Amino acid sequence: DIKGQNILLHSPPGSCLIVLKIADFGLIKEQKDVHQSTMMTVAGTVPFMSPEMLMGTEDGEVKADTKVDIWSSGILLHQLITHEFPYKS
Repeated sequence: DIKGQNILLHSPPGSCLIVLKIADFGLIKEQKDVHQSTMMTVAGTVPFMSPEMLMGTEDGEVKADTKVDIWSSGILLHQLITHEFPYKS
């Protein structure tokens, strides 16, 4: 999941640029169709989870696609600006 602990900043030698990198890829897999969603069991950090990941389905699986990363990026941005989470978990 996208959260502060998984963001790395890197400055290549001899450059004044700062490159942002996302770490913690322990549960990812490559998908051929990037518009396809994946059914999976819940994994992640609760304060950064999207509503669809928290609610899941009746069989205990969740629908994960790029929208969940956009959600957690928004939570991270809110946390960076306000120093708090937007919701109480």
